[in-house]
Amino acid sequence: MQNKINENIKKILIIRLSSIGDIILTTELVRLVSLYFKDANIDFLVSKHFSDVLVNNPNIDNLILYDKNESRDEILSNRKKYDIIIDLQNNSRSKQFSKNISENILSYKKNRLKKLSLVYLKSRHKPVPPIPSVYLDCLAEFEIKSDGKGLEFWLENEKESYPPLIRIKTDAIRKIGIAPGAHHQTKQWPREYFRQLILDLNEKYENIIFYIFGGKDEINTSEFICENLNNINITDFTGKLSISQTTEKIDKCDLFISNDTGLAHIAAARKVNLVVIFGSTVPEFGFSPYGTNFKIIENNDIKCRPCTHIGRAKCPKSHFNCMREINPEKVIKSIEKLFPVDS
Repeated sequence: MQNKINENIKKILIIRLSSIGDIILTTELVRLVSLYFKDANIDFLVSKHFSDVLVNNPNIDNLILYDKNESRDEILSNRKKYDIIIDLQNNSRSKQFSKNISENILSYKKNRLKKLSLVYLKSRHKPVPPIPSVYLDCLAEFEIKSDGKGLEFWLENEKESYPPLIRIKTDAIRKIGIAPGAHHQTKQWPREYFRQLILDLNEKYENIIFYIFGGKDEINTSEFICENLNNINITDFTGKLSISQTTEKIDKCDLFISNDTGLAHIAAARKVNLVVIFGSTVPEFGFSPYGTNFKIIENNDIKCRPCTHIGRAKCPKSHFNCMREINPEKVIKSIEKLFPVDS
């Protein structure tokens, strides 16, 4: 029966407009849809600002680029109806795009009540499942299950085969990537802590190289971190690279240290060992690294976490202890579990 259903489905539209991390978290579903509906043409509607995340993905036949300055008809180019729309954005904008072009719309359930329960009742005993699993729930009627291969970020030269799931170290030089920024202030570990962490790691490990990553709005943070570190092998890529170029550099890392941001999900997609620092948000929202080795660092000794599910401009209690009480020494202890000194 399922094979017959598969054969009748020829056109599929997947919608996820933003942002980097959320789009990367769709890539398991994209791969499985491509495998399950082998004869279907798969389109993906995404914001043009994030098209680099998917442009080389061989499981997608057509990228449709969203531009807020263009009309719905201009963006869809008067495309005919789809057999299935998989709406992984599930907001008013994505619903407007879905209108009248399919009779079968499968929408991502945002688990708002569980998120609100976490924020206001601190009910961390009822976590939201990993977001890739929540995305797959859209396809429950087809009984599509995870294949355990994790997320993907395809680079231009990988059209035929994705990198192996197990990374093999080939030289003695250790490369550590660091992403000290985040869109919201309460998701940012203090920049002076990142600076001290680099100093401590440089003393602890031999043959070590540091790469600093971030967007243009994080240049001040990276400049503060790198100032006067002349005796340390450190390269600051902040604000200088595209998403694809950033991924190429992350791919060279043996370890990636990040706040709870989209760059952490890029590292997970490239199967890089990860250390992720959570502040005002918590892993129970479903945004933990997926499909790679990782350690999460968080302060579980304060009762005001989480105060938000997306981050805030400042700590509502003014102490910011969710981050300030996580010192560099605690981070190093987690790093040692993924990155032994004698490795």
